[in-house]
Amino acid sequence: MHKTPIPGWGLAIFIGFMVSILLFVEITAEMRSILLGAVIIVVLGVVDDIMTRRRC
Repeated sequence: MHKTPIPGWGLAIFIGFMVSILLFVEITAEMRSILLGAVIIVVLGVVDDIMTRRRC
């Protein structure tokens, strides 16, 4: 385990997930809602990582 958090890997995993979804899954209204929720969660995580780095 890392002694300190390593930000950034979640974003890489999310980008890979989004690329695969956009290439191979039919995008319905329900899927758009789920993906929008995922984008919001990831954006909040990235903002939190940036704010944490500034405090250190």
